[in-house]
Amino acid sequence: MTDMIKLKRTAVVLICIVSIVILYVLIQATFMLRNSEPLNWTPTVIAALVIGWIVVLVAMGISLSMLLAIIKDETPFSRKFVKRLKALALLLIIYEPVTFIGARLIRFDLPIFEGYLDGEYTMITTVPGFVGFIMVAGLIVYCVAHILNYGISLQKQVDETL
Repeated sequence: MTDMIKLKRTAVVLICIVSIVILYVLIQATFMLRNSEPLNWTPTVIAALVIGWIVVLVAMGISLSMLLAIIKDETPFSRKFVKRLKALALLLIIYEPVTFIGARLIRFDLPIFEGYLDGEYTMITTVPGFVGFIMVAGLIVYCVAHILNYGISLQKQVDETL
């Protein structure tokens, strides 16, 4: 089996996983909005939730576009692909600080969360405190994007030399 066929099959599996995650986020948002009676929907709460959801959905959309490009036999060794990878890295880097700040804003804005698990549990994240794993993953993806960009420039130099 060639490497391209393996890559396409992997892309199809990842598209299925990303689609399921997007569907889960949308269902979670719908469920939360439907059962919102005990919550005090202040602008702070709404902004924190919407920003978190937008970051996740945009990151998933970029991931889907990259995977669909691979399935359509587009080469991942292009500047367009590197730009998408950098955008995904940026979203991963900002996701955790945004959700951490959002969780704190919701915690201070909603009396319902006072004292519950020391105020660490919110609708955005169940991780107590700022951990940084997703941010580190974003930095790694950003480094990979730069490596890929360097490889593209080397290949261009070799092509021009021949």
